This record gives sequence, C-alpha cells and structure tokens, in this order.
Amino acid sequence: MSSQEVIALLKDFYSPAVIAALIAFVLMEIICIRLAKRLGNTPTKLARRVERAKANGHVLTAKRVKLQSFLRYTEQDHPISYTTYTADYEYSDGRRTRSYRYITSLYGDREMPPAVLTLYYDRNPAKVFRRDEPVPSARPLINVLLAMIPFAVGAFVLYMAGKLLN
Repeated sequence: MSSQEVIALLKDFYSPAVIAALIAFVLMEIICIRLAKRLGNTPTKLARRVERAKANGHVLTAKRVKLQSFLRYTEQDHPISYTTYTADYEYSDGRRTRSYRYITSLYGDREMPPAVLTLYYDRNPAKVFRRDEPVPSARPLINVLLAMIPFAVGAFVLYMAGKLLN
C-alpha cells in the first residue's frame, strides 16, 4: 500500500459520519452506565448498605442451630462432587428471636457454613442480609438492553449521517 492509499483510507474512516457515530456511542455508553448503576444492585451498593447498617448499629449475630448437608454428584463422565449445605441460624433483635436460612453449594473439600454469622439490616430486623451475599441482578433483561443501546444508537447515527452526507 502506498502512502496515498493509506491517507485515502484514513479520510474514509475519519469521515464526519464516523466521528458523529463515535460521539453518539460514547455519550450513550455514559448514560447507560449511569442508568444501570441507578437501577441495579451493584457490589458498591451492598457495601454502602453494610456501612449504613453499621453506622446505625443494625448489626446482629446469629448462631447456627441446624445444619443439613447433601452430597451430590455430577454426571458420570464428571467425577466432581459438590455438597449443598442448608444451615438454619437464630438471632435476636432485642424483641423477638428470628431465624435465617443459609444455603450454599461447595465444590470439593471446602468449609461448611460458619457457626456464627454477622447479619445486617436497614430498617426492618426481619429483612437481614450478609456482607458476602451474592448480589443478584435485579433486572437482567434491562441490563442486556442497556448494553445494546449504545451500539444501536451508534449504528443508527452512522447510517443517518452517511445518508445525509452522501
């Protein structure tokens, strides 16, 4: 390739249509990331909840009262086994004794659920949560759509700007 061909290729790539599409993509990406953080449960949101509960003194200690384990095996070609533990805990919020169920699946030779758990709550002691609790995505379909919107907007702007400029 000669230098003139490279320059012509760069001029085609850096056309106003492509630049407009890149700007639209970046702006939509920023908007969608902020919206996803606002809509979803993120690990930082869980950390904020734990800090708020600690600041308000909403920390409880639960003791394990019952433990059940189920040893399960995967298919015959996969000799890996895993154990499902179901542990029932009791904690007191000062007025009532409540229960909390902890379910976990452990692969190989890992530890059982702990004998004592630290639980947190925001306002209602009946709605407790753990610090190491997995954070489920509140709306998985919305998260997929939010990931696709910037690409769709960028492609649309590229198409429309290309149509207008040509």
